[in-house]
Amino acid sequence: MSNVNFDAVHNFVSNRFANTPVAWDPFPYIYISSVFPPALFAQMRAHMPPKSNLKCAADVFKHHEPYKDRFVLRFSNDEDLQALPPNDRDFWIAFRQWLYSTEFATMVLGIFHAQMALRFPNTHFDINTDFGCNGMLARDYTNYALGPHTDHPRKLFTLLFYLPADDAFRHLGTSMYVPENPDFASDGDEGHYPYTGFNLHKVAGYKPNSMFGFFKTSHSFHGVEPITESNVQRDLLIYNFSSRELIGNLDLNCKK
Repeated sequence: MSNVNFDAVHNFVSNRFANTPVAWDPFPYIYISSVFPPALFAQMRAHMPPKSNLKCAADVFKHHEPYKDRFVLRFSNDEDLQALPPNDRDFWIAFRQWLYSTEFATMVLGIFHAQMALRFPNTHFDINTDFGCNGMLARDYTNYALGPHTDHPRKLFTLLFYLPADDAFRHLGTSMYVPENPDFASDGDEGHYPYTGFNLHKVAGYKPNSMFGFFKTSHSFHGVEPITESNVQRDLLIYNFSSRELIGNLDLNCKK
């Protein structure tokens, strides 16, 4: 069984979120260093699953563009979690319980309260019935790339927790893009776009124990520049939070 005190972890992470402002340019996002307690991050690194326990994303997400260089372990798939070595299995099951909790979702929704008010004006919703989350561990290898896109229309926000051992590949973080045509927007249904036609605005550094989170809008173009270095292993934890049916106003126009 995991011996992590997730109440203490939650208090630590909540404090890190509360003391980091949300940026609005080029779309609402937040970047946090030292997001987890150091001891927990060390455990996350120690319990990273072997490649044999990961599945190729091109096979798992058949409705997406094929990602032959990304491998994943989905928290929503109990069989995948149960197949982990016992110590790793117990740790990640306990971690999932905290990550999927109402308390965690409420905390992040509180950070994005201004964006929620713009996207869903005068809307009353129940966090337990109107929304849902999913999480996964992902590992990207050389040749992985992700063209600019804004995510599915029902997505509310995504949190990307970076899990490298050091910052040698800090330039391989998530990229934020701005279309060359300032009037171009996307609800996300169109999928991914070529890099041509977009300018690279900023890269969220792929550094140990850091997190890049962003709120879904019609301008939240993000992706990953092609990984050309050899022997790259890009580990991260992905948390997605989506509406079950509500879409709301996606054109927040990146303004306060």
